Amino acid sequence: MSINGASLQPDNKTPVLVQGEKLFYSQDGVRFEFEGAGGGMSYASKTGSLYLTNLRMVYVLNPLLDHLKTFNVPLENLKDGKFIQPWFDANRYEGTVIPVPHGGLRERGIMKLTFKEGGGFEFSSIFQQLRSRITGEPTQYENLPAYEEPAASSSSSLAEIQPVGASSRPVFSVSPPTEHPLESSISTPLEAPPGYDFAVSSPRPNEALSETGSGHATSSTSL
Repeated sequence: MSINGASLQPDNKTPVLVQGEKLFYSQDGVRFEFEGAGGGMSYASKTGSLYLTNLRMVYVLNPLLDHLKTFNVPLENLKDGKFIQPWFDANRYEGTVIPVPHGGLRERGIMKLTFKEGGGFEFSSIFQQLRSRITGEPTQYENLPAYEEPAASSSSSLAEIQPVGASSRPVFSVSPPTEHPLESSISTPLEAPPGYDFAVSSPRPNEALSETGSGHATSSTSL
């Protein structure tokens, strides 16, 4: 990393790109912190703009200071990066920064970028892929964080950057439950149970009818 190593356009906000350099990402409202490994150097900016190209990462302070305007980090000089989602603060990205010769830093240190207006996961994903193209190191992917609405100021100028190894298949599929055929009719037993005919055709003993001499039917109880 180097201090004030990036030239700015007349707007004092956008870095001047060198030949062959392309802008992949930009985001406003980013907090910057750097702490040297030995504790002797530290820098901090409450807010600024972050730019990511195919060659470097540039942080521009807002507002600019007389002695401090930009931080310029070649992609290969930012190592061991990780995307962090705290419970009670904005998402941030941390990594180890290696100083460049004559860049104003005497030692390596830890850099923290806090994305107060969103865009942190997008930065992490694009940065890993761009750095992998330069260093040849495999891209390391972490679990996807919870979805966050992209900020209006965040932009990615090249749409061809896609997560490597992404599958078009769904994560899971739901199969319909197995259907069992319904019985079309209820079958009756082929043979009646024992005593069935007797129970149907024979009257009960106490309901037997007998003829009387008067010609009227009366009920009698058989013994």
